[in-house]
Amino acid sequence: MRDLFTTGQVAQICEISAMTVIRYCDSGKIKAFKSPVTSVRRIPRDELIRFMKSYDIPLERLEAYEKIRVFVADDEPSQIEVVQRALEKMKGSFQVESSTSGYDAVIRIGSFRPDLVVLDLIMPNVDGFEVCRAIRTVPETGDAKILVITGYPTPENIEKAKQAGADDWLEKPLRIQPFRDKVASLLKVSPGE
Repeated sequence: MRDLFTTGQVAQICEISAMTVIRYCDSGKIKAFKSPVTSVRRIPRDELIRFMKSYDIPLERLEAYEKIRVFVADDEPSQIEVVQRALEKMKGSFQVESSTSGYDAVIRIGSFRPDLVVLDLIMPNVDGFEVCRAIRTVPETGDAKILVITGYPTPENIEKAKQAGADDWLEKPLRIQPFRDKVASLLKVSPGE
């Protein structure tokens, strides 16, 4: 659970523009403080909740925002199911979206803004390397963690994936416990059972 939010995050949660949030901060409707190092406004959680309640903004939006967003891109639907089952056994609340196409993944990842992308390297048309590079070039997704999975874990493929922006990798077929351990390490959450 997050303790502080940026104006952009508050804008996304409340479904208003970031400039509106900044104006609300400047006028005192939202109590915020500026980081002494970066001068970026930070809004404490309790202040965000107070603001949302006072303007009848549903608190469910905050709950949905705080779910860990995971996007799974794999051309094998069975591997997507394995990932979903593994996440269900972990502690934490996950929102999962998936795609069996690298091209579709690139488009959907931009609007979904995942915290973690589980990405098959070898897919037809747009492969995982290209998806990885695309994720890293977009500011909205650039800080997402990327866990690549591959049935071809050659040193060359692993190095190429890391150069494209992958944070870690696992061999296919996925084994549940090693997958959960990697996810827990990347996201700093408990692996569960």
